[in-house]
Amino acid sequence: MAQLHLLFPVVVYEDTYENSSSMKDVFSKIIFQYLNERGMSDENTGHVTMHHDNLLKPLFGFATAAAKKFVAQYMIDSDLFDYHVVKSWMNMIEHRETPQHNHADAHISFVYYVNLPKTNDMPITFCNYPNRYEPFPFMSKVNTPTEWNAINSYAWSFAPQEGTIFVFPSTLSHYVEKHDEKPETGIHNSEDFMRHRISIAGDILLTYKDKSAKSLGLQPIKNWRTF
Repeated sequence: MAQLHLLFPVVVYEDTYENSSSMKDVFSKIIFQYLNERGMSDENTGHVTMHHDNLLKPLFGFATAAAKKFVAQYMIDSDLFDYHVVKSWMNMIEHRETPQHNHADAHISFVYYVNLPKTNDMPITFCNYPNRYEPFPFMSKVNTPTEWNAINSYAWSFAPQEGTIFVFPSTLSHYVEKHDEKPETGIHNSEDFMRHRISIAGDILLTYKDKSAKSLGLQPIKNWRTF
């Protein structure tokens, strides 16, 4: 079920992929081509073009549709833009954390949960600092609010489920806390697959579909020239 999370002053869009079970089955069979010799995979292993895999095309179609719904929350025509998935990779965790980071070289980012064992269902946390609007920095934090709400909070945590996708501005920092202190050993067989928290992340760039006189926003790719 689609949900909109208003995290003052930003937005996180959540949706659920109806065919998550079949996608998990497909991914469990093809995952080994996205692993290095140690059974690991992330941006640093160079596996960043999963969106070119035809077996995953339905998933990235769903992610793009979710990105359009995310843009529509800003009350503008989401069809003004072309949506370019420029990078995609796998985040596989059995023990370690995902440190706080952002994807600020893109416009829209998403994370889709393929496999989520009950022993490793830590929430994903989004942070809206340092880009906050308060009378002075960390006014709410240092003055102990009587309750936390959408205006005074600095971070929000959401419990993902298999088939859940979160879509958010690429500049929005996020993290997942460490599960335990054990070292990562990688995925080498189907049993390893089921023990890992596995998600697919992606970055999207927006370009106008038509040449525009607007002062901001990327022009259509057909307008670009490479030197």
